[in-house]
Order: sequence, then structure tokens, then C-alpha cells
Amino acid sequence: MVLPQGLSAVQVKVSLPIPAATAHIAEGFDNSTLYGPSDFGLKVLTPVAQDTLMGLGISLFRARVVDGEGVASKYNGVLEATMFKLGVEYLGIELFTDYQLVLELTVDFPTGGPGRVEDANGDEVSSATSVSGSGYYASTAIRWGHLEGGFLKKQSLELRRNDDSGKRSEQRNFPQLHQLRNCPFLPFLMSKVLVDHLYHHHLELLQQESQGQFDFFPVDFRTQDSRIENHLPEALAIIGRVDPSEAQYQSAKELALIQTLSAGFEEVDLERAQRFSVQVANNNGANAVSVAEHVLLQILSLFRQLLFHHQSVSQGPWENRKMRNREISGKTLGLIGLGQIGKMVAKYAVSLGMNVQYFDVVRQQTSEQELGLDYVFPETLLRTSDVVSYHVPITSYNRGIINRNSISMMKPDAVLINSARGELQNEEDLHLALVQGIISGAALDVFQQEPIAEDSPLRKLENVILTPHSAPSRESYPRAVRHAVANLFRLQNNEPLLGLALDHEVRARTFQNQHPEVDLMIPNE
Repeated sequence: MVLPQGLSAVQVKVSLPIPAATAHIAEGFDNSTLYGPSDFGLKVLTPVAQDTLMGLGISLFRARVVDGEGVASKYNGVLEATMFKLGVEYLGIELFTDYQLVLELTVDFPTGGPGRVEDANGDEVSSATSVSGSGYYASTAIRWGHLEGGFLKKQSLELRRNDDSGKRSEQRNFPQLHQLRNCPFLPFLMSKVLVDHLYHHHLELLQQESQGQFDFFPVDFRTQDSRIENHLPEALAIIGRVDPSEAQYQSAKELALIQTLSAGFEEVDLERAQRFSVQVANNNGANAVSVAEHVLLQILSLFRQLLFHHQSVSQGPWENRKMRNREISGKTLGLIGLGQIGKMVAKYAVSLGMNVQYFDVVRQQTSEQELGLDYVFPETLLRTSDVVSYHVPITSYNRGIINRNSISMMKPDAVLINSARGELQNEEDLHLALVQGIISGAALDVFQQEPIAEDSPLRKLENVILTPHSAPSRESYPRAVRHAVANLFRLQNNEPLLGLALDHEVRARTFQNQHPEVDLMIPNE
């Protein structure tokens, strides 16, 4: 059924289905019969989207059921939510298929006098109301005018049955809601995905990329947002760099994924997420090209003295004879960290004739062979590199690693690049090193505090390039969104996720235990 745009409608329909359409009521009991098609249904159709209808109705049936508790007449109520219709019409005759979500209720009806339900021996049994089944129906029917008849009905029901002791027991083997929503007979059920404040401006793009298959709800985990409490129990995933509390994890029964659109995920407590069987994933290198290009721009700008030459033209005096420029070809680039961004930086640098060496707590010999990289420990890298560029997540082993001691190991004409995390650097030590000429220059895209303080002494230096955490580009965000949506579909299809977060703290600890002679922290003396 399709509604014209903007049309609201409520339709009430009374129908008398043929007996075959109600035969499912008795299924699941040992020996059952029905009292004919004394059946009525009331459906109220109301728009739930711009061009779809949802039907909600209830049908009552009187049945004689024989099971382990005896003989009784029962009223069976079926609450049906018709969520999806597919059909064709020709010359007023419509052939269609309904997909219905069903909740079946059973009410015992007295057979031995008012208020009394008897078993086969005439003994009284207790009267009860219970849920006898739930699941979905897929029915095919033909309609002509006001006449309607069903001739094919498929179902998947969970019914109360008798166990070996003769007692009534409820069979429970329901899949998680996000798995049920992926059932081919329930294409209309959309999984909830919460989107934290950092990514609210991507909501429209998320909807477009998911083609309406998920419901995205903007929330703000920084505040006491009531929408979190309302939606979290049914949320399949959270898109954001958030760390749910213990109580929030306990209420999030369906939560299976925390997905970031960035490379970093250090805000998330991975151990706690693992305890609640929640996976954590990053953008799987969606911004690797953008950040790598930015790093090469920073290196070239420092080596070619781009800011100095710009000012000599824009502000004067004209200076083109001081020959302050340097080539990067033949120079040595040292990478601290060889993730997806580090690898892309290495690829670009090699293509420009640079020699590249790296350190990572996990050695990557395949990349060494493919790109011609050398693996060295941190102190060797710092002492022998013309450019030192950082590409690591924050751990307890590297917080504040850019400090007086590590900078003093570098060559006097070397430059330092940090496009990873501001927490890696001690900005007071870095400022002092730049003023005293311990290194020749630096380029920073990240800071301990963002935005950087107006009175930061780094802003006054001529041998430092500062950018406002702007290494990602307009092309990288759609890639990150597409990756996030792809992971949502992978989750629904029970496929392995991409970009799963690695516990860098554990990896660093493992390396330190294996190489106690290597000082990862390089602390200030």
C-alpha cells in the first residue's frame, strides 16, 4: 500500500478469513480442533513513514484444545502487526503477500460451569491467560472488491508445549533482536543506532548510505540525555567516541558495536566493552590518505621554508637569495607507529626518494619488504632521522613521549611532526627546544588542549607550523561513514567486522615484557 505524500489515513476493516487462515492457533498442542471460522478481525492502518502503512489488529478465535492439562475451550487472541505488503492488481483483482509480526494470547474458557475449567476426568484445572506463541506470518491472499481469501500461509512461531512431565513449559530460543530484524520475512524492522554529538552533522549522510535500513538517533553522551535511556535498551550500535557506564551497558541488551568515525578510540574502555560482548571499531583507515597528504605537506613546508617565503612576498622584504630551502629526497624519515596512516606516509615518502625507518610495538615485516622500510628501536630512530613523525594511539607507555629528553636525542637540523594525539607532547618542552634550536622546526596538527590556548607561546614562533586538527579532508568523512554503515550490515549478517580496535595497551605491555632493554616512555630526567 502506498500513500501519496503528506496523506494521513486511518482505515478500519472487518474480515471473515477462511478456516485455513486460523489453523495455526491449534498448532503446538497435542490434539486440537477448531470451532469453525467464527473469526473476526479489526485492523487499523496508520502511516509510519512517508509512503508506507502499518496495520495493527486483533483477531479472536474459539477453539477446543486437548493437551496435557485436559480438555478446555479457549479463546485465542492474535495481535497482528501488518508491517509490509507486496502485491499486484489487474482488473480489480489484487494478489498480495502480507508479512505480519504476531503475538498469540490464550485465555481458558470455562467448560464445567461458571468460573470452572475441568480436565478429562472432571477435575478442576486453574484458569489462566498466557502467551501461547509469537513470531511472524507470511500470508498470500487474493482480493476482489470486498471479498478476500487466503490460500497460502507460512509461519515461524514459538509456542507453549508440553514437556515430558506433562507440565506446560515455554520454549525460548529467540535470536537477538538485530538478528531477527535481518530475517527475510521481517524486512521492515529497522535497528536503532545512536549517534553521539561529534557526528550529528553526518546524520543525513548516514541515512543515505544505509538506504533507510537503520534508525539513527542523535544523542549526547556528555550530558544526562533522556534520549539515551529511551533508546539504549534497543540500540544495536553507537556511533561515537563514547565510553558507556556499567549501568548503561547493563541496560543496552542489544548493543553489539561501538563504531568511531576516526582512527582513535582511546576514550573507550576496551576491557569493559569486552565484558559486555560489545565490539569496538574505528574508521579502518578512512582518513589515511588525507592525513598522509597533510604530513607530507608539513614536511615539505618545513624543508622548503614555505611560511618564510610567503611572508617575504606578502609582507616584505623580498628574500630569494638566502637559500634556506632543503630537499627531502635522500633524507631519512622516522615513523613512530606503522598503522594505516603510518604506512600511507611511508608509501608517499618512499615515492619522493626518502629513506624510511620505523618503530612499532608490533613489527611488520610484510610492509618492510613491500616498501623497503627499516625497523629500529625508538632511540636509534630519534638519533638518525631527519624527520620524526608520530602515528600512534595514546597508551600509558607513550603519554608525554615528546619531551625534553626525547627531543634532545634528535639531530639539530631535524624536524618533528605530530598529527596523531596532542597528549603525546609536552608543549613546554617542545617550545623550549624550538627556541633554543635543539631542533630546527616542528609541525603540529594536534594539541594538549584544543583549541590551543590564545596565549600559547607556540603561536609566536616562526619555525613551527600549527593547524587546527584539520588533517582529515572532505573526502575522508564519506569514506568513514560508508565504512561505519558497512560494519552495521556486517553485524546484522553475522560477518566479521572491519577496523576492530586492538588493545594497544596490551600490545605495548607485551613488547615491553619481551624487550625490557627498550624504554618506550623515554621519560624526562
